[in-house]
Amino acid sequence: MPFEKSQAKTEGLKQPDKLRAAVEQSPLLGTIDFYVTKQVGNKKVRGNRVKTFRQPRRVVQEIRAIEVVLKAPWRRGQKLETIKIGVVLAREVDPPAGQDRIEWVLLTSLPVNNFEAAQEVIELYLARWEIEVFHRVLKTGCRVEELQLKAADRIKPAIVLYMIVAWRVVYVMKMGRECPNLPCDVIFDEAEWRAVYHIVKRRKAIEKPTLGEMVKLVASLGGFHGRKGDGQPGAQSMWQGIMRARDFALAWLVFTGRMQEV
Repeated sequence: MPFEKSQAKTEGLKQPDKLRAAVEQSPLLGTIDFYVTKQVGNKKVRGNRVKTFRQPRRVVQEIRAIEVVLKAPWRRGQKLETIKIGVVLAREVDPPAGQDRIEWVLLTSLPVNNFEAAQEVIELYLARWEIEVFHRVLKTGCRVEELQLKAADRIKPAIVLYMIVAWRVVYVMKMGRECPNLPCDVIFDEAEWRAVYHIVKRRKAIEKPTLGEMVKLVASLGGFHGRKGDGQPGAQSMWQGIMRARDFALAWLVFTGRMQEV
């Protein structure tokens, strides 16, 4: 987030003793609602791991937000500037008995002076996992950290190219989950879906598969088994499958005499 915004004017803003208490006492801006799925995990309680269970449910959260000034730490021989930040509190209303309340306290340099602005901060927070997946594909799948280029004018174009590759992997994975009934050629070339279908199914495709089916076929080339409890393909099986799918597509073009069209 832009650092310049954190150095805006701070007249009239308070330096709260307790940040959470300050935002809890702020006016209610509005509510949001969403659904959460079942989740089994664990958390630390007094040094021990305790199993947790979250039941699927519709969550309603109250949204409150304030802007405050953080007092600068003391430094010998210099005076540091105070910093203005926004604080957004999203707290679940009436969680079910036995369930932990879903609650977030978010600090930001973005303005949070109305409900729409606070909601934007929450949406950015909710995108954090997709951002993590993108960077994992970029670093582990594309291996950008292993580039041996030295000059900036060569490193930058290479990173941009790999970012496009990483974006496509995440995009294919996301579209396969959210729009599984679309025709597969909205993303995949004919050579790709025909070659992959033939390799995995061991027969020619009579009809064009759906996007959801095609994504699982590609992921199977990367190690996805598609068993009942496996869920949807992940990023690793997708990037490995896409690499193999591209090789099969090139082979399909050669054997069908259509290589010259590429």
